[in-house]
Amino acid sequence: MSLAYGWAAAADLPAVRAFMTRVYGTDALQAAPGRFDWLCGAHPRGTNVSVCRDGDRIVGACCHVPVRLALGGREIEAAFGFDLIVESASRGRGVASALLALRLERFAASLSTGQSPAMAVLYAKAGGHDLGPIMRALRVRRPSWSGPPRALARDGVAWGLGVARGRGGGRRRALTVAEAAARLDEPGGRLAAAEAGPRPDAADFAWRYGGTVYADHLCWEVTAGTARGLLVTRVEAATEVIVDVFARPPELPALLRATAATSTAPRLTAACHGARLAAAFAAAGWLVRPLEARFVVLAADAALRGELAGRPWAVYAGESDLDLLRRPPATPAPGREAP
Repeated sequence: MSLAYGWAAAADLPAVRAFMTRVYGTDALQAAPGRFDWLCGAHPRGTNVSVCRDGDRIVGACCHVPVRLALGGREIEAAFGFDLIVESASRGRGVASALLALRLERFAASLSTGQSPAMAVLYAKAGGHDLGPIMRALRVRRPSWSGPPRALARDGVAWGLGVARGRGGGRRRALTVAEAAARLDEPGGRLAAAEAGPRPDAADFAWRYGGTVYADHLCWEVTAGTARGLLVTRVEAATEVIVDVFARPPELPALLRATAATSTAPRLTAACHGARLAAAFAAAGWLVRPLEARFVVLAADAALRGELAGRPWAVYAGESDLDLLRRPPATPAPGREAP
């Protein structure tokens, strides 16, 4: 039969979920309870799942998280594509390429941070621009004295950088997700004048960090002198993970020092893309190193594609697909009720 492509309606989601579970397997991240329905069926901007059918049978699908992308003085609609999968019997028929083309019909730009080798090849063939690695920032407040030599050496360097550059106090006050969502614009614009990056509104923020599946996010107001910003974190064992930051660019290093100073965790980590963000973490005493993950942008319009490739970017893990490539936590964060 011939292949047919289109966008799933809400009524189609159970069939797409069943397809994902069948192809990925019941133990896969994509089959985690509630994850698909939340990511693909509960977003405030509707259902954004593309599908390929061979007759009545779904043979390929791709999920999307829409984002409002700020480019200088204007905004465009973009999306992070994730969980693109084609069943084995239908591979080699151009399904993945057609699903990507369908994405670029609906969204002006496609963004990605966690490509498989096959997806990296697909993006390159479609004209995608690899803008460089995702950077990992590490701040060690209390170094461990046991572990592999390489990890001990890395943590020792990170601890030393914190001592040398990370001095500075501040305050941290817990906020509910609703309180934080209502105050996104209070710190002022968090992008520099020439930068590109996501610009979430209150509904996007509440969906992303207030959901019942990834229910481990905590929101904070952080102050350092006159500087004030918003922070989203989660805790993994002895590490506080910085997921998202809303701060004016000149104030970011001071607020990152205050974040570390007010943390109760021995270690803090963050993942981001953008030279300014990496420099701010380094100035605040964090050890900054590249990850294997790459930030790739793509657009059907050649002029826009060139603009996306030519601008500096500022993207945190929480506003991309990067922080969604993990299993949902078994229990909600302290202070949040279980679903």
